[in-house]
Amino acid sequence: MTDFAGNKWGPRQLLALLLLMGAALLGTILAPQLFTGFNYLLGSIAVMLILRLFGPVWAGVAAVIAALWCKQLFGHFYPVVWLGLEPLFVAYWQKRRPKDTLILADTVYWLIVGMPVIFILFQMVMKVPLLGTTTAALMYMVIGVTNALIATLLINQFSLERLVWPGRQQGAVTIVQFLFQVLMLTIVLPALLVLVLTGREREATVKQKLLDTLEIKSRQVGYEIRQKIFDGTYPEKFDGLDRQKLDLGAVTKVLQGIQANQQIQLHLMANKGEVLASTNPEVGRLSNYDPLSLGKASQTAQEHVFYRIPPNNPPVPLWQRAGKSTYIRVYPIPKTPVYAIAEMPFAPYQAKILRGHRNALVAMLMYLAVGTVLATLVARRIAAPLEQLSKTTTDLPGKLVSEDLVWPSSAISEIATLVENARQMGHTLSGQFREIAQINTELEGRVEERTLELSATNQSLRQEIDDRIAAERQRDHLMDELTIQLRFLQTLMDAIPNPIYFKDTQGRYQGFNQAFGQALGVSREQVIGKSADALYQPKVAAFHREKDDQLFAAGGIQQYEADILYADRNTHTVIVNKATYHTLSGELSGLIGAFIDITERKQAELERDRLMQELEAKNKELESIIYVSSHDLRSPLVNIQGFSRKLAKSCAALNKTLAEIELPQESRDELLKLLTESMPRSIEFITGSVEKMDSLLSGLLRLSRLGRAAITIENLDMNLLISKIINSLAYQVESSGARITVGQLLPCRGDAVQISQVFTNLLDNAIKYRSTDRLLEVRVSSVMCDDAVQYCVEDNGIGIHPDYQNQVWEIFHRINPRDIPGEGLGLTVSRRILDRLNGTIWLESEEGAGSRFFVTLPAQRS
Repeated sequence: MTDFAGNKWGPRQLLALLLLMGAALLGTILAPQLFTGFNYLLGSIAVMLILRLFGPVWAGVAAVIAALWCKQLFGHFYPVVWLGLEPLFVAYWQKRRPKDTLILADTVYWLIVGMPVIFILFQMVMKVPLLGTTTAALMYMVIGVTNALIATLLINQFSLERLVWPGRQQGAVTIVQFLFQVLMLTIVLPALLVLVLTGREREATVKQKLLDTLEIKSRQVGYEIRQKIFDGTYPEKFDGLDRQKLDLGAVTKVLQGIQANQQIQLHLMANKGEVLASTNPEVGRLSNYDPLSLGKASQTAQEHVFYRIPPNNPPVPLWQRAGKSTYIRVYPIPKTPVYAIAEMPFAPYQAKILRGHRNALVAMLMYLAVGTVLATLVARRIAAPLEQLSKTTTDLPGKLVSEDLVWPSSAISEIATLVENARQMGHTLSGQFREIAQINTELEGRVEERTLELSATNQSLRQEIDDRIAAERQRDHLMDELTIQLRFLQTLMDAIPNPIYFKDTQGRYQGFNQAFGQALGVSREQVIGKSADALYQPKVAAFHREKDDQLFAAGGIQQYEADILYADRNTHTVIVNKATYHTLSGELSGLIGAFIDITERKQAELERDRLMQELEAKNKELESIIYVSSHDLRSPLVNIQGFSRKLAKSCAALNKTLAEIELPQESRDELLKLLTESMPRSIEFITGSVEKMDSLLSGLLRLSRLGRAAITIENLDMNLLISKIINSLAYQVESSGARITVGQLLPCRGDAVQISQVFTNLLDNAIKYRSTDRLLEVRVSSVMCDDAVQYCVEDNGIGIHPDYQNQVWEIFHRINPRDIPGEGLGLTVSRRILDRLNGTIWLESEEGAGSRFFVTLPAQRS
């Protein structure tokens, strides 16, 4: 198949495509009728031409467009399926097997795809009888293969590819293929013509037999009814009284006796449709019957003979509808008011016609198969001498010298003359070639002698040239490699964001990267070959020279910090890293250096130190304020507490005195209520508030002492420390019924007193905030995490709601302040302690399930 992807379209190709697509549609519209329901679809000829000229896509489109008209021809769209698949399959087959012809590919399509598809659609979808399906499939195959043959001849004989695509090279056709196509056309066309003529004659004969049967039966009904039933009495109008006199049973027996053939139905009618009698029981039970109203009826060429065909719903082939049609003969009985109707179904007669068509098609296919074999043999026999002559004359000069030629023979005079002329030409050329060969032999001897002389000279020159070329190539290769390496190194240096440079042993710059030039605002022309004096002020230049001399003297790597004025007019603090490099022989060749700008880092460190000092001063000031405030506030609290107790004693004394004094009962009751209820309750509120205030001040004092407390960092045995804490909480543990499980804990570094306070707070909180629904279980474990140890205190207590998990770290914050005693300082103090010890603390908790507190502390140094 031709590759259509690279073809450039123009007006010529577009016009050709439109004309061929129009021809495909017109070929289907004008499809001549072969038999009833069978038309010769000429459109596939144009479709095959489009396939060869424009490819399978446009061929498929043209096939579908042409096949759509089949709805008008046959009453359904199903031919779109097998006619649309035909060009696609042929294109696929020829792509897989390029040597196969269009005719062979189309024959294969109808055998393995087209006919099976027709059988599936006709049998399963349209419910067509097997006889009709077989006939239709054979007919479509004959038409398809014939059209492929015609399309092939049109392409080859009229050079259509060159006409449509002038730039495309059209493949030549072998003489065997050409003769085969012509012979097949002479075989197929007459056979097809005979098939059509005999088929039409067969249809005409069968239809005439049907019409003759109708005519005979209808006239026989008229004769028998008039002679036997009416007995010479012929009323002008057949009314009810006459009907009662008529013996309908006798009439029906007469009709049945005439019927003989059960396929024909006979009716006796009166008064434009009134049923008197019928061989069909269903019609006999009707009062009126009009056979022409049961479908689409039309008048035939014979008088009083009608043709009725059912509507095309659901869509079926026309010949299948014709199989359900009926021929009707209406025969007015002379001198009577009644008339006879004879109905003959076309189905049994059509079956005879289809069997004849099928047998004729099978015979034609067998005839074509035999014709194909004969055409192949004849074409090969005619073309064999020409093919042999073509092989013999190919490279004729070489064959005349080296071998004896075998010339073909042929019984065809023109071919025999052509062979004889070629033989004479070969004989003449053979003598001339021998003379030329003799001269060539002598010349070759002379040339060989001279060649030997020149060969020795050329050999020595060639060796010398080869040596020089090899040396130059090696040099060029090494230069290319060196250039690539230098470019790679320069690109690598330019990609590094830090300034990089290199110098020789005299301190002269040999090169630098892009970052160096941008930082100092210099170009290569300003620096290469010059010393540090060209870049820096004298003191700075002298400093760098001194450092260079030290590095050259000591060798290895050098690092120092320096201040350098950049191109932005700002002094940058940099770390200078230098190293010496040497030649292959080990001699000192120079140094390479790099800057790392640490200006921002220096500024950040200074700012950090300043902020830390300021923060430390603020914290000390705040701790002093808290300490002084807490200390000063305790004196008034002590006074309030003392006077509250004295006031309580005074109330008790007044109560005793009141018992001894005589007062009216109403006044006594009022004073007693005041002394025994109101005043004691108020004193109790004052005492409670004083105690709460004292507790808060104590907490503030502890917080202030944390900042001033000395820290002693040491290696801690956490197993021993936790054991001591649990012993100190033994009363709380036993009274709560808690169970504390301690795993093997990893050691850490920290202040023993402060860390003990942290874990005491965590275990105390676990006991305080236990759940009343279950036994309290507390687990203490540890894992190694990088350079720190992570401890976990896990309990199954009441847990903490997610909304309050961030608030528990706030000072004086408690989850249940009324139900559980405490100051709300434990977690705040723990976080402050761990901040001072370079540790951290956080929690994970689920309300109603428990909490896990995580503590990280520095691990012991190995």
